Amino acid sequence: MENSEKLVVGYWNMRGRAGLDRTMLAFCELPFTNKIYTNPVDWFGKDKQEIGFDFPNLPYLIDGDNKITEAKAIVKYIALRANRRDLLGGNDDKKYIEIEVAFHVIDDLQNEIIKLVSTKGDFQADKEQAFAKGTLKNKLDA
Repeated sequence: MENSEKLVVGYWNMRGRAGLDRTMLAFCELPFTNKIYTNPVDWFGKDKQEIGFDFPNLPYLIDGDNKITEAKAIVKYIALRANRRDLLGGNDDKKYIEIEVAFHVIDDLQNEIIKLVSTKGDFQADKEQAFAKGTLKNKLDA
């Protein structure tokens, strides 16, 4: 695949929801470039309206005419693009459902962690409270 055919992953200048997408691209050995947004005006004021997404959001993946948003949809697209249906359970419905459940458990855990690290309060106190009330502990013990 030539450089001009590289996929493009767009996301903020931080780790987050695009991490799984980038990991999947690397695992599937699909070359990609990162479009890093450091200024909200670049995304909200320009690209969000101009790139032409059906559902504009970050992260996104652009592969020629294919423009996909939503991290889990991107991961599934990457598996299909790399001809790796086995990563989605192949033709085994039971494996497919197990993978779907894992995706959603990971999403729930990620949401709780994002809430925790993005609070402007006392991180240590918030962390202790999250574990004390079981929000994170229950998900990690599962």
